Amino acid sequence: MYKLLKKEKNTLIYEVTASNQEFETFVNKAYEETKGKYSVQGFRKGKVPRKVIEQNYGKDIFMEDGLMGLINHNYQSILTENK
Repeated sequence: MYKLLKKEKNTLIYEVTASNQEFETFVNKAYEETKGKYSVQGFRKGKVPRKVIEQNYGKDIFMEDGLMGLINHNYQSILTENK
């Protein structure tokens, strides 16, 4: 969900909000798209569970990609709305 905060000449400022469930959907999508590039001993590439990757590379390893996915999803709607 998004709302317009400020509108000036050629600038629009929006606030994007999402529920935990919606954000988690984008984080899972980021995991699915990038899981093949992580290698962890004992697992074949692309077969490493998300929890194992997070334990080895950090809990927020997929957060940035998930956030960008959420923003891009809303950005398309904003562009359509404002032409």
